Amino acid sequence: GSIIFKQNDSSLTGTGTIGKIRMSSVAANDGGNFYGEAANMIFSVGKFANDNANIDALTIKNDGNVGIGTASPTSKLHVFGGALTADTDLATFHYTNGNQSLLKIRQVNHTPANTDWNGWSTRIQQVTDVTNQSYIEFNPVDGQYATAFGMGGAEYMRIKNGGNVGIGTTNPSLNLHVMGGIK
Repeated sequence: GSIIFKQNDSSLTGTGTIGKIRMSSVAANDGGNFYGEAANMIFSVGKFANDNANIDALTIKNDGNVGIGTASPTSKLHVFGGALTADTDLATFHYTNGNQSLLKIRQVNHTPANTDWNGWSTRIQQVTDVTNQSYIEFNPVDGQYATAFGMGGAEYMRIKNGGNVGIGTTNPSLNLHVMGGIK
């Protein structure tokens, strides 16, 4: 069954379905297909009234997995953002404590001419109001399989593939490679 949300107005876009919540039956354990025996719940939306709510925005599978942007979630929370062409915020956790505090998970395209995986990194970054704070970045610039730590836009430490750790350098050549003075 479905619950359908329609737009009825006198605008030029017409009337139509702008939202839909529906149940999708799936095969039961014994191989049968019985309504209500096992089902997925799908929340669909449309950008305009004449879209007929054709974008499946959220799916709750009968095993409890939740998909945002995917109808086939493979974990408890599975977010799919589609093909990336520019820096993209995948998730934002937002709270207020006198300032706007955000924790963002971002896909960063650090090599625009490179369209495969090693031109991209995943960054977890704290943002206060509009100021980028500390971050952890996986697969940073010139660092396949590396992990970088920084603040704002500046990198301060890197762990390279193979285990070398660099402080003040993005290319550590020793187990611990420090650029600058040590006290």
